[in-house]
Amino acid sequence: MGAISTVGQPARAAPEPLPLPFAAFAVLPAGAALWTLWRRSGPLRPEWAQGGTVRRAAAVVLTGTLVAVPAILVLGRTAATLLVWLLGGAAGVVLLLGGRDRVGSAPGADDVRAPR
Repeated sequence: MGAISTVGQPARAAPEPLPLPFAAFAVLPAGAALWTLWRRSGPLRPEWAQGGTVRRAAAVVLTGTLVAVPAILVLGRTAATLLVWLLGGAAGVVLLLGGRDRVGSAPGADDVRAPR
């Protein structure tokens, strides 16, 4: 008596992929962000060079997020996009909080000479 029949109910349609102009609008900024983050003066390069396992893992997760969010968004999966975006945000927080203990520990910081 309490069972609900789904007969006659319309099936839920799969989300539509984004049209090509919108897909390009989603992918091109992600490519620019990857280039900015990983170039020689970018913030992820020193995290990778000087970081430990946690910082390197966070850099990899953040990079993967920048690739995955536009790809999943283009496929039309908004809930999955939000979850991946939150994962990337958590990785970014790990990198931001991990950088606080390195104040004054840049390469050459030990080589400070007294003025003559």
